[in-house]
Amino acid sequence: MGVCADTPVSGGPHSGRMIHAVGSRNGGGIRTVTSRPHNWNDGTRPGQSRQALLLIALLLLPVATSQSQARYGGGSGTREDPYLIGTTGDLLALAADPNRWAAHFKLTADIDMAEVPRDTVCMIGNVTIPFTGSFDGAGRRILHFTSICSGRNRVGLFGHIRALNGGVRNLCLVDPNVQGAGGTSVGALVGHLGTGSVVGCRVEGGHVSGSMAVGGLVGWSYATITGCTAQAEVRGQYSVGGLVGLCAWDAQVRDCAADAYVAGISRVGGLAGACTSTIIEWSSAKGFAAGSSNVGGLVGCGEGATIANCYSATSLTGDSIVGGLVGYNGPSYDDSNSLPGVILNCYSTGLVTGRQDAGGLVAINEPNCIVNGSFWDIQTSGMTTSASGTGLPTAQLQTAATFVHAGWHFSQQDASDDYWTFAPELQYPVFAWQIGVDDVGAPAASGQ
Repeated sequence: MGVCADTPVSGGPHSGRMIHAVGSRNGGGIRTVTSRPHNWNDGTRPGQSRQALLLIALLLLPVATSQSQARYGGGSGTREDPYLIGTTGDLLALAADPNRWAAHFKLTADIDMAEVPRDTVCMIGNVTIPFTGSFDGAGRRILHFTSICSGRNRVGLFGHIRALNGGVRNLCLVDPNVQGAGGTSVGALVGHLGTGSVVGCRVEGGHVSGSMAVGGLVGWSYATITGCTAQAEVRGQYSVGGLVGLCAWDAQVRDCAADAYVAGISRVGGLAGACTSTIIEWSSAKGFAAGSSNVGGLVGCGEGATIANCYSATSLTGDSIVGGLVGYNGPSYDDSNSLPGVILNCYSTGLVTGRQDAGGLVAINEPNCIVNGSFWDIQTSGMTTSASGTGLPTAQLQTAATFVHAGWHFSQQDASDDYWTFAPELQYPVFAWQIGVDDVGAPAASGQ
């Protein structure tokens, strides 16, 4: 499914069935029927024919009326009574009807889209009419979603979200295939996240490709991504990340993890490709990342970004500016309010391979940018130098005292699970929220 077009899809169980000319999807009345001249050879009289038609119409009126009033699997589209999406037809109907993109929806069953024809478009929200409502996945899955949109921007199941009090939550995509060759803002779940939030969502397997701002979950974000994970193969050119391609201007990423194969040209990261004036906290990455320049295990290029309490076990390779945690850590370039890049209480363990300006933790750390309480493993990374941070042997990075002395929190500070802990089978410290769940972001025992 999913050869890109702007023409709404027709068909499916919500295209508005009509029996003869009785009723319509948007109106409950009976349409006027123009009868043909009566055929006297059929053995009936004209009055009998008209009476039969009227009787049929009256009998079918309740059915036609209920079909015209029904939308999706139920609900009225309010926050308290969302439209219910339970079939492939429901999802396609939502994508085909921009008039409903300000409403609220809830998924009521897993949906497998493997059999949807490839020339069927399924994308909710675009640059002209963004999705401004909310979609609650209720912990359910959409399987085998495919979108092939060469040369188009803002590509994903949700092409463009701009929802002040909405967004997407608790939804899992399994084996998505999203191709946006030559396009900007490409993600499996959301292409462009303008405002709103993506909370508790997952991508399990699949492939995402595009040109710029390409991410396993979200392509380009100006908003909030919380409690999300992505396992995918992500390919692009610029600003390519395992979870999100590009974060900018007050965007936030918190309690997230990526386990991805990420490849691009510049600004390539295991979690995020590039971040400007963004906060990333309590998040991690592992897998593999490759690029020509500005390659990082967690973030490829940070400009005025605050990266706190994060780690990377990503193995990475590049030609220049290759860092185990962050490739480039610099200030934002907004003259009115330039912010320094900040890295606090982070570590990296992944293998780093770079020909020029390579570092175990950070490849380039610009003047006035801050790196405190952060470490890299000099054995597993293969790097003894870094632009900033402290390099230690494996044994010391697997000892709690190393981190406690640096001021890291290993006990609960508030009602959340945002604190560090040790899981013996993982050897390095991880987040408390990762214990007892599918540990997408935890480092392997070898640290790679």
